[in-house]
Amino acid sequence: MAFISKLKPVVRQYGSCQVIPYVDESWDRLDQAEIDLQLSSALQVSGWASEDSLYFIGFCWKSGDRPYIDLWRFKANPVDDHSGPLADMVVCQSGKCVQNMGVASGNTLAVLGLEELHRRDCGSLEKYLLLRPELPLGLWK
Repeated sequence: MAFISKLKPVVRQYGSCQVIPYVDESWDRLDQAEIDLQLSSALQVSGWASEDSLYFIGFCWKSGDRPYIDLWRFKANPVDDHSGPLADMVVCQSGKCVQNMGVASGNTLAVLGLEELHRRDCGSLEKYLLLRPELPLGLWK
């Protein structure tokens, strides 16, 4: 997955779901309607759109012309150990959940780690979703 060199996504709202989308360079960045359609579809097919979730991080990428969404759901952790929210993940391709793929690439894991550090630094979910970090240049080399 080859991401652009600077990443600073804007939180998108889909119903009651707040999604932080990271878009791979294989997508036409001007096609926000397609990105919105794929993210909304992933929320629906995962069944998470109606569940109690804090927020989502979606990685939008393509293999050839097939669009994929790696959708990560973050929800409250019932154990009060200050370890952060719990996460679930599903890969969706053109409106269907895909079972025959790995969970995440190294780039995805790096972004998730930086997002978690940013969330901890912000002190509140509202501030975390409002203040989007710009990830370091060269992260994807």
